Amino acid sequence: MDARPLLILELPVPTARTEQEWNRWYHNVHIPDMLKTVPGVLHGVRYRLVSGDSDVRYLAIYEFESTLALRSYLNSPLMEARWQAYADEWGTDRPLRRRGFEPVFEARARNDL
Repeated sequence: MDARPLLILELPVPTARTEQEWNRWYHNVHIPDMLKTVPGVLHGVRYRLVSGDSDVRYLAIYEFESTLALRSYLNSPLMEARWQAYADEWGTDRPLRRRGFEPVFEARARNDL
């Protein structure tokens, strides 16, 4: 199986400053720092909602090298420090949700044509 464990963050746009400022900070500061400082993180990507009704307009997804690395991060002082730094920078007036997933099944489309 090629699938990796994921940390998925559901993020509404914070009201502290503009959405453009938040996105710029997320792309230029937060994600690069996550890739540099959190052991076991292999990849980070963000998505913006294009359809559906939700106050959560963004997802951040981080791929980890192993379930052990993901669990270690989820239970670490580093994660708590990063969340506190986020709250200090952007506030906590909107609910954030973080969840860790490990792969249990994978299938691929056939490209025999």
